[in-house]
Amino acid sequence: MNTDEKKAVASALRAAALVLGGKQTFYHLTDKANFKFDSKKVPEDNAIALRERKAPGLFLVSSDNVTRWTQGKGYIRPFLVEIEVDTDLLVAERWGGEMFLPAEHLDKARVTRIIPYDAWLREEFGGWGSTEEWFDTEFDTEAPIPKEEIRKYLFHGWRWKGDVRTMSPAWVKRYKKRVRDYVRQGGTS
Repeated sequence: MNTDEKKAVASALRAAALVLGGKQTFYHLTDKANFKFDSKKVPEDNAIALRERKAPGLFLVSSDNVTRWTQGKGYIRPFLVEIEVDTDLLVAERWGGEMFLPAEHLDKARVTRIIPYDAWLREEFGGWGSTEEWFDTEFDTEAPIPKEEIRKYLFHGWRWKGDVRTMSPAWVKRYKKRVRDYVRQGGTS
């Protein structure tokens, strides 16, 4: 099975999970390396809503829609929170594929890991992350990327072994600054 066929099968399985219910991994973008659920927080609307959301909870997207937040809405944050949740608990009400997890169900969701946005891009697309291509350095080591390597897709099947929650505060601070600089300089995703 080629890469496009694998992506089509994965997309169909995600759609089936939404229809049939069951646990699935969704994503939330954040500035917080030590993200925690907050049952009192009313999330900001960063997408087109069918109706305004003024209740506490959390917006989530599937892996298919993360780049809609970053490219389409310019909502770029340094970290992606992977959250496992039963799809029956989600409310679908956004045009961009966003799902809403009401605060009363946050205790039924589980954070599986928190990863840098660049790591997610490597995992999802097999290539260098956005800030890596922008600065020509690796996000995790800041080592230069050889020019001939920039457009190669070296990361098919790659999975980041870390979790931001276990990284040093100095590394977290550097990575957050890197993403801020990227956005300030005109990077979009």
